[in-house]
Amino acid sequence: MATAFATAALVALSVLLSGCSAPMPAQYAAERPVLDPTRYFNGRLDAWGMFQDRFGNVVKRFTVEMNCRWEGDTGTLEEDFLYADGTRERRVWALRKVAPDRFIGTASD
Repeated sequence: MATAFATAALVALSVLLSGCSAPMPAQYAAERPVLDPTRYFNGRLDAWGMFQDRFGNVVKRFTVEMNCRWEGDTGTLEEDFLYADGTRERRVWALRKVAPDRFIGTASD
């Protein structure tokens, strides 16, 4: 009886945790057009989004203006966030192309 309960509990836990798994990059390898970060993140981009809690409730909304420039294989991405409550936040990323399909990014915070 205890073994059956333990097995059922493990199966239930596995199902719950599998919902937390992230997609694998290989799933998108054949997508077209190919994403080239040096072209996509070049100049000004405007975006918007929201934060949700684990139940799907919207916690906070935001807009973001991004400006990016490249010098060779090194890029600087500046993000200026405006949240629905009026607060502002700035994040600056240092981007570096280290291989044809590989980039490293670090943020100032």
